[in-house]
Amino acid sequence: MPPPKINLAAEELEDIKRSLDFLTEEISDVKLQQKTILELVEEVKALRIQNAEKDRRLDYMENRVVDLEQYTEELEDIKRSLDFLTEEISDVKLQQKTILELVEEVKALRIQNAEKDRRLDYMENRVVDLEQYSRMNDIILGST
Repeated sequence: MPPPKINLAAEELEDIKRSLDFLTEEISDVKLQQKTILELVEEVKALRIQNAEKDRRLDYMENRVVDLEQYTEELEDIKRSLDFLTEEISDVKLQQKTILELVEEVKALRIQNAEKDRRLDYMENRVVDLEQYSRMNDIILGST
């Protein structure tokens, strides 16, 4: 069935035409706004992804800072240990120097001791020789 014919006055047709033009503009504006909203939604999604990535990187960096602080503390402990060991090594070197000096002194004393042993042997032999020499001229008196 064909649509019924409506007799409208020119003024009413003009109003309807203006209303249609207005609605068409409004629909165009709504479509434009929808397009803008869709673009904004996509941008929000992209920004959320970027934000999540930045959060992940920030967490990683914060963990690295904590790790570096721990490493710094460990390095300070190692430095203190090295300083202590350096002092200990210095003390050992001083003791080693003293020991070397004492070893040299012991060597010298051994040499002196050996020399004195030789002199003592010489002197004992000399005393024995002198005693024998002095007895050579002794007169032995005996009774028969």
